[in-house]
Amino acid sequence: MSRNSFHHNFSSDDIGTEFMAFYTMDFPYEKLNFSVSGYNDSNTEYYSYSMMGDDIPSNVSIPDYTLSANFDYTNNKFEDISVDEQADQIAAYWTYDDRTLYVSLTVYTDTDQEVIEIPDIPEVILNDLGIYLDQLTLNNIGITDYDTADDFDDIINMVFQQQSPFISLYNEGYTYRKYDNLEVMQKQKEIDKNNTSGIIK
Repeated sequence: MSRNSFHHNFSSDDIGTEFMAFYTMDFPYEKLNFSVSGYNDSNTEYYSYSMMGDDIPSNVSIPDYTLSANFDYTNNKFEDISVDEQADQIAAYWTYDDRTLYVSLTVYTDTDQEVIEIPDIPEVILNDLGIYLDQLTLNNIGITDYDTADDFDDIINMVFQQQSPFISLYNEGYTYRKYDNLEVMQKQKEIDKNNTSGIIK
């Protein structure tokens, strides 16, 4: 067995800066993936940090840079996007959910974009999904930064040209996602779900 994964999850209202983690010494593995993640108190910000290595790290330094953006529900786009530190890519997410069908759309791009909207989608795809384009609702927008990449072009090269396996894609990875107020998002989802005024491109 050349590759296995061993997961241990825990949650705490006050995790602090120190905690203990346990794992079996004789569990076969090729790489260890140490990761921490969580939301802020209002559930409008999500942070995730992962580290690939040969052993559990004794300490980690987690980045804290973020992204700001406005959720323009009227035009179904993210605007006034600004990244406060260096990152490799932006990922913008739209979703549709009527409890019988769930659709998600992610647009990846470089970090100098100030506006991100849904690109043209082939008609055959939308017809297969059976939804209108304007039924997709803004969900969240975030950034990702890998220690093995300098920019978005590097990620495209690693993932699509070199086709690097996930286990060797990075040694350290950081993700930040920004959500709108949950109540606002839920109201907008109900509006978009019943919106059939748009056309399927």
